[in-house]
Order: sequence, then structure tokens, then C-alpha cells
Amino acid sequence: GQMRQRRELRDDTLRRTLVHHLVASELSALPGIGARLATAIQAQVFHGELDDLRYAYTVDGVGPRKQATIDEWRDSRQQRLSALLADDFPGKETIV
Repeated sequence: GQMRQRRELRDDTLRRTLVHHLVASELSALPGIGARLATAIQAQVFHGELDDLRYAYTVDGVGPRKQATIDEWRDSRQQRLSALLADDFPGKETIV
């Protein structure tokens, strides 16, 4: 009932907080991306889900090679999300 709903909301909030942290802290370090392009990608296509990054190619400056780099990074983070959620990350302590 209500406890399950609270737990699901907490888990969703934790996941979204982690995803925002990962994108904000790692996207610009990908080969060929850099701070300017990462900022543009976040502003134009990222709405809180790793899958949003599938549309990075719509941002000026992101071609097939950079999209492939972003996709590879996104997929690796998606696969490791459960493990990453178990670790500490900024904002986690205020949610748990």
C-alpha cells in the first residue's frame, strides 16, 4: 500500500538523482564532447533519463561518431545503474 508507494517514489528519486549526477559529471569527459557540447546536450535533450541521450544527435555538433560514443557510455551506465545506486553519490543522503 502506502509504504510500497513511498519506497517506489524514493527509489525513483534516487535513480533520477544518480542519473543527473552521472550526466552532469561524466558526459563532458567523453572523447569529443567537452563542456560546451555536454551543456548543449543537457539543455536540449536530457530530461532526466539516460534514454534521453539517444537524441543527442539532434544537437548541433553531435554526429554519428559522437552519438556512438554517447550511446556506448549510456549503455554501460544503464547496465551498472543498480550497482551505482548502492554507492554514495551527491544528493543521496538527503533522499534516503
